Amino acid sequence: MKDEPIWLSSKLVRLIHHQQILEHGGLNHNCQLSLLESALNNLPFADGNKRTTYIAMRLFLKLNGYDLQAPPEEKFLYIMAVAQHKITEEELNIWTENNLIKLP
Repeated sequence: MKDEPIWLSSKLVRLIHHQQILEHGGLNHNCQLSLLESALNNLPFADGNKRTTYIAMRLFLKLNGYDLQAPPEEKFLYIMAVAQHKITEEELNIWTENNLIKLP
């Protein structure tokens, strides 16, 4: 990984959120925009927080040359577990590191 990661702007995350609401439905109202690491817990949007966080996380990884190798069902379960406070951010970080692959 490079010295400094490629960060996502808050504008880009809002655009991801908007697109997820268009595709899957929900309320398109921004309450406040939080850091990506805490988006699942702080709920910066009225709806679509989990989808937006997941897409933003994957985009962040891909922009920096990585992706997750876990099956889609497992990714879903971990996002839901964080949102429901069943696992800690540290546990999610460990899972992410264990499932991280370097893109060609």
